[in-house]
Parts: sequence; C-alpha cells; structure tokens
Amino acid sequence: MQLRLEGSFRASHAAAQSTVRDAVQAISDRVDSAEASLVEARARLDEALDIHVANLQLIAPENIRQQIAELCEEGVHEALRSAQISFNAAVEEKAECHASLIEQRLWERVDDTQRQAQNAMTSRMRASEDQMQARLEALLAAASSHTDSSVTSLESKLGKKTIELCSTLERSMSKKVSMSVKSLEKKVNDRLDAAKVQILGEAHIQVLAAVAQMETRVSSLQHLVEAQQLVEADKDEVKEALAAQMERMHLSQKLSAEGLDDRIQRAIRDLEVRVEGTTRKQVNELERLQW
Repeated sequence: MQLRLEGSFRASHAAAQSTVRDAVQAISDRVDSAEASLVEARARLDEALDIHVANLQLIAPENIRQQIAELCEEGVHEALRSAQISFNAAVEEKAECHASLIEQRLWERVDDTQRQAQNAMTSRMRASEDQMQARLEALLAAASSHTDSSVTSLESKLGKKTIELCSTLERSMSKKVSMSVKSLEKKVNDRLDAAKVQILGEAHIQVLAAVAQMETRVSSLQHLVEAQQLVEADKDEVKEALAAQMERMHLSQKLSAEGLDDRIQRAIRDLEVRVEGTTRKQVNELERLQW
C-alpha cells in the first residue's frame, strides 16, 4: 500500500511538474514574443516619426491635419497594442506567480495527504498485526490443547494396543513353542524308538550269531571231551588245552559282548548328538521367527 501511494504521489508530482513547466515555458515564450514585438513597434514608431518629421517639411499644410490624425490613430493603435502586450505580460507574470503558489499548495497538500495516508496505513498495519497476533495466539493455544488431548488419547490407545498385542503374541508364541516342542519331542522319541529298535535288532542278530558261535564252540568242546574220554593219554595236556580253549572262548565272548556294548553306546551317542543338533536348529528357527 505504501509503495502504491509513493508511486501515485510520484506520478502526480511528475504530472504537476510537467504542467507547471509547460505553463512557465509558454509564459516565457509569450513574454519573449511580446518583448520582440514591443522592440519592433518602437523601431517602427521611431521610423514613422522620422518619416513624419521629414514629411512635415515636404508636405502641404492642408494635409497636415489628416496626416496628424492618421499618425495619432496609428500611435493610439500602437499604444493599445503596447498596452495589450504589457497587460499580457502582467497577466503571464501573475499566472506564473499563481502557478508557483498553486504548486506550493499542491506540494503541501500532497505532503499532508501522503503523511495522513502513511499514518493511516501504519495504524491499519499495526491494528492488523495486533489482530493477527491475537488470532495466532488463540490458534496456537487451541492447537496446543487439542494436540495435548490427542497425544494423551493416542498414548493411552497405543498403550492398550501394545498390551493387547504383547499378550496375543505371548499366547501365540507360547502355543507355537509348546506345539513345536511337543512335535520335536514326539519326533525325537520316534527317532529314539526307531534307533533303539534298530540297535536292538542289530544287537539281537549279533547275540544270535554269538550264541551260534558259542553253540558251535560248545559242540567242538563236546567233541573234545568225547575225544578226551576216548583218548586217555596225556590228560594234563588235554586239560591245559581245554583250559586254554575255554579261556579263549571266554575272552572272545567277552570281547564280542564289549564290542556290542560299544556299538550300542556309540549309536546312542550319535543319536543323541543328532537329536541335540536338530533341537538346537529348531530352537534357533523359533527364536528367529519370534524376533
């Protein structure tokens, strides 16, 4: 608004200056032309007077009155013209004075109007700034109160939702973990049962083979006893041979039993290691899914 007022003031000031300048220029042109015409008229009057003086000496006395009347008429016309010129000059001078006064008053009025407009504009701007400040403060207070209430309500809702989600997640995870643990226990038990059955089957087969070997060895011992009964010579050597044979059979039986136990224990250890590895993998997978 202030820029617009300054622009309008500058435009009006420029227009007033241009009009005053044009008026002064026109008045000065008129004064110059009037002075030139006055000088020319004076020169003509002097020339006419000289001619008249010369003619007075030459003309006849009867024409003197007529010539005097004509000269008087011309002098009156010249005087009227000079009076008109002087009047025009005075009028132009007066107009110039009036123009300067009008310009001064116009400047004073423009200054007053500009000052009043600036004062009114500043007062309006201050009033509008005060109103905007009050509105902004009211809006900020309302927004802060609304934001606080909304934040508290959202916090309460989020707390409830978080508690509900945590409880549901705990229930679901406990269910999943219990189900997975049960399934793992079932799988482990099944695998242990299968391994035990397999190991027991293999052990039974090995025991049957050992029993068959024992039977064959017993039969051989029986044959030896029969041979001892039949051959009664060298009983001591036969007894030693029988004792050595029995000791070898006992050692072989013991070794076969120890080997069988070692195999069973080794198979059980391998099964336990496998089960532990699978359970660890399942637990890691469950933890990863939980996270």
